[in-house]
Amino acid sequence: MRTASAKVTDKFDAMTKEDQTKWLEARKAVDAKREERDAAEKKTVGFDTLTLEAKTVYLANLLKWKEDVYKACQKEPKGKDADCVHANDLRVKAITKRAGDKYWAKSKEDREKDDAAYVNQRASDLKELTAAAVKPPAGDGVGRACGKNEAGVRVKCNEGHCCGYATP
Repeated sequence: MRTASAKVTDKFDAMTKEDQTKWLEARKAVDAKREERDAAEKKTVGFDTLTLEAKTVYLANLLKWKEDVYKACQKEPKGKDADCVHANDLRVKAITKRAGDKYWAKSKEDREKDDAAYVNQRASDLKELTAAAVKPPAGDGVGRACGKNEAGVRVKCNEGHCCGYATP
């Protein structure tokens, strides 16, 4: 989300000066993390070695992805949509494969074929990431069900924690 849009959403102008300062510091961290992600992706892609045409294709794809993530993260409840929660992990998987396949140097027709094939792969990747996110950990402790086990003994939780299932 762009800073200006985030300011409106978070009612920045109605904040106290102290809260505005805290918000701006937090926003700088968000922006820095985003810039770091983008730089790492460009390195994976080999952006500096791409032709001008391939760079244009890559940047258009990056912009579309960011717009799609923004829309997914605006769905209610905000930030809980699987496409929002797993956006970066899905992107890393896609970019790694595309970089290996020299996707950005391909013809438009070949990229369209790859895009069509990616729809199924993306669905599989999303299913895998979602399942991993909600899978309760093995043994006793945080993230386990609070019910009794096969022996009729209630699951133990670590001190200071409660048990239950985590959901993204």
